[in-house]
Amino acid sequence: MRHIIVRVTFVSLLLAFLIAIAWFIYSPDFEPALTSIALIATIMGLFIDRWLANRERRQELLHALAHELYTNLQVLADPVFHPDIEPRKVPTVYPRLFVATLETVIASGAFIENRDRRLFQLMHSWQERAKDFNRRLDITELRTFTNPSEDEISRVRNTLTSGKVLSETKRVLQELSSHLVDNYAKESGVGRDTILFGENT
Repeated sequence: MRHIIVRVTFVSLLLAFLIAIAWFIYSPDFEPALTSIALIATIMGLFIDRWLANRERRQELLHALAHELYTNLQVLADPVFHPDIEPRKVPTVYPRLFVATLETVIASGAFIENRDRRLFQLMHSWQERAKDFNRRLDITELRTFTNPSEDEISRVRNTLTSGKVLSETKRVLQELSSHLVDNYAKESGVGRDTILFGENT
């Protein structure tokens, strides 16, 4: 509905501008000239307002995404995902990866232009990878809590901490994070020395 209102407003202003030009041609005077200038300013203001709103929206989404990626980097850096020095005797509840902000960014439609194609691809790859990793954690917890023997816990944890799934999850997250700070630092205000790649990463 909002898009329809904007289009109707723009068409009405453009029509009024053309009428004012015709008025000025047939009756050169200050009034049609001032009317034409005022309509040009209004039309330009409409475009500038939309451009600034889209720019601000993109910046907010990128900043929120950077924060969520940073949080996920911390999740995967948790010692619970490191190989055990000594075998664990009780099952573990694992922290999950966050994807709510990512899903909001994808659904916003703010990054579907050609210049954002690579970012859009990386976001979808990370979404699939993160959801798959969280599902695997669900299965891991189910198996170890159902059969809490030391052998089962040790076997499942060895598979989790040394398998390809964890390393691939880290790789996809790092790839998206690096692309964000390397290509959108100016637009988002997020760089390697700020939120995403701070001292804790």
